[in-house]
Amino acid sequence: MPPGSPRVHRIVEMTGYFADLLAAKHDYADRFGLGGSDGIAHAGVAIVTCMDSRIDPLSMVGLRPGDAKILRNLAVGSPSRPCRPSS
Repeated sequence: MPPGSPRVHRIVEMTGYFADLLAAKHDYADRFGLGGSDGIAHAGVAIVTCMDSRIDPLSMVGLRPGDAKILRNLAVGSPSRPCRPSS
């Protein structure tokens, strides 16, 4: 569904509270430059990390988009260990 389509505008109008987020999502999709990926983790790696959005697991280990599969988990390791980046 193209961002400028009447249906998208109707969805944005209907949601009210989330109109700014939906508009930002469509802007992001228009600018997205990593399309055409084959879906294969080219480094042959999967990374399990915390779901904390501040963590950038690819740059943390020197990889780029398309190199690894990223699995975000609520509690990496054990529930008794808080999820936080190591220093």
